[in-house]
Amino acid sequence: SAMKSLLLLLLVCASGANAFVYSCEEVKEMILKKTIVNAANACVSLDEYTPFSNFTKEVFVQDGAGKNKWSLLEVANAGGCVNSTVSSWSIVTTRADQGQTINCDYAFAVLFGSTATTIVNAYGEGHNHKTYTAGNVTIVSPRGGILIDFSCNNTEQHLDFYSGMGKDLREEVFFMGSAECGDRFAVWALDTAITIGIPSDGCNRMTVYGTGGYLSIGATEYNMVLMGSGKANNLVQHGDDDKFIWLDAGDGVTFLIDGYAEMDEKVGNTMVMTSICEHANCTNQRVQLKGSEQHLSLDADFLKVDYYTKVNESDFYRDDDSFFLRIRSIPNYFNETTPDAPSKISTDYSCGCDLTKGKADFASDIWLDIIFVVDVSQAIGNGNLSQASTNIESIMNSLKLEDSNSTDSKYSRVGLVAASDKSEIIFDLSTPYKGAINLKMANAYYADISSGISTAMEMFSRASKRSSRQLIFIISASDSSYPSFKINFSQSKSSQTSPADMFKSGGGVIVVTDLDVFGIPSLRNYASPGYVDVGLNTNFNIDLQTLCDANCFCAPGQVAFTTNEKNAPNRGCYSSPSTATTYQSAKSICQSGNAILSTSHDDAKQYFLLQIMAQYGTKKAAWIGYEKNGNNYEWIDASISPYTNWASGEPNSNKGNCVYSVQTTGFNSAWYAESCSVDHLFVCEKAPCAVNNYCD
Repeated sequence: SAMKSLLLLLLVCASGANAFVYSCEEVKEMILKKTIVNAANACVSLDEYTPFSNFTKEVFVQDGAGKNKWSLLEVANAGGCVNSTVSSWSIVTTRADQGQTINCDYAFAVLFGSTATTIVNAYGEGHNHKTYTAGNVTIVSPRGGILIDFSCNNTEQHLDFYSGMGKDLREEVFFMGSAECGDRFAVWALDTAITIGIPSDGCNRMTVYGTGGYLSIGATEYNMVLMGSGKANNLVQHGDDDKFIWLDAGDGVTFLIDGYAEMDEKVGNTMVMTSICEHANCTNQRVQLKGSEQHLSLDADFLKVDYYTKVNESDFYRDDDSFFLRIRSIPNYFNETTPDAPSKISTDYSCGCDLTKGKADFASDIWLDIIFVVDVSQAIGNGNLSQASTNIESIMNSLKLEDSNSTDSKYSRVGLVAASDKSEIIFDLSTPYKGAINLKMANAYYADISSGISTAMEMFSRASKRSSRQLIFIISASDSSYPSFKINFSQSKSSQTSPADMFKSGGGVIVVTDLDVFGIPSLRNYASPGYVDVGLNTNFNIDLQTLCDANCFCAPGQVAFTTNEKNAPNRGCYSSPSTATTYQSAKSICQSGNAILSTSHDDAKQYFLLQIMAQYGTKKAAWIGYEKNGNNYEWIDASISPYTNWASGEPNSNKGNCVYSVQTTGFNSAWYAESCSVDHLFVCEKAPCAVNNYCD
């Protein structure tokens, strides 16, 4: 899943200069002092619920001639900015209290600058903004803390980042750094306002969020910038407090950190990076950033960056902290260990999906029917679309695909659907794959993924039937609850289900790669349990591992015993004929189906078998694969498990050499010795269908 970056900036400026960003408290002071600001443009950003406050209609930006004025609400509703031909501004009010009792819990910011810009408000729920031409975009979060998720037309273009809104240092705008947009890129800025210089070929999509001073993100891959500047009077730096970002990489990665972090010694702020490990081959590290230039490499499962601030309210105007840190991650296999020889105590079954130094050696043994449904709307962005095309092509080149000249039935079939406001089949399951995959972006802003799923299901229905599992692999950045999409079923009727739910209930698997940093609930709801990924994986072997996990399943009529998040039957597949029979007959019936009479090596397995037997009523006895040989009882799977569940007074060998299990009270059960010629019910267990176990 190719990630994902973050950015954060905070900027609030004081009166008495050409261009500043004023907070609510500073606007109150500006009204009293009748401050004049020399700038051509006045802009307003209102927090999410601030427009409902009356003061937004009672406080005005007024041009220097005093002839024109606009309320805060009027400016915000007009697109965020107004222009003055006399290039000067003041803030006035019609309130009798001169604005001094305004409740600043309803946050807002007033910005002045000589450079034309587009104002984009950062709200907690995210806001999409598109621009296709060169120019400036100013992202504003009146409460401070901005996260931006980018998808660019040209991944080689650089974006320039500034704190503030002006055009030079006289207007309190400071160049922070540049970064290439990348396949997927994000920025977290501890600032109230930042300005982004968009290159000539444009930025296809930005999703912005207001975050405050704290952020936690989970992803398999990171490509981000962490930035902030006290030089623009950053109010986030007030108080003795900790601002932090927490990055959860899941399995181990190496975090690469490059850039600069200049801490102003006179105010005593500090920045600390802590790598946190959950594996024995990895060591926790804590690094305080000192000096200017930074180049770090940290192995970790988690990375935390703490920004400890000690700036008093009276001192924050002179704080010169400044940092711009690029954070990337690359796969790291420090958590891989050489597997021990299989234990005779273990009863788990391997699905055969372990990577070998990051490589999916099992890929050619995958036997699935796979249909990729790829978002080709404007929402996904050219960078992501290009990476998706590359990943799909790499996956297909790794799989063993259907060959009409071969009699081998262990192969995969692949189809591809391009989803925008309508769905288009690029190639069918029955169409041999030829050539490179080069998906093209459509004009639609968002994709109707529900339609894409329906198209995939129709493709499955047309294909010849076989024993393989069906899988839909969705790659999207679109919110499928978008109002223009007309779902072809009624969600208000509990008797009706969506196409996705019908597909999953029939044994199909839906994998979702969500390209939105904070996640799109309507998109993730399509996914089977455990099959949501955040961002595209640059290492396509991880996608192959996901396909391998889905290739681990039980045949129809069998019950899966699973203890993992993807519901893969890692503890086997089970069936229970309804006819009671002798112990030897039960063993033979199981063996005829390439199974064994079920064993029970722990309490979890014992309870699972009890649940299976419950279909026949309470307290129904069932044979287990445990029998006396000489003086000892032995498991038929050759396990040396010490687990037993004998009833009081058992085993009583005078009764016989075979063993049955039966419910005693509630969820409890116990074992009893029994004559092998008695008839009892039984349960068969077998290894799941998997890359290492083909089921025809």
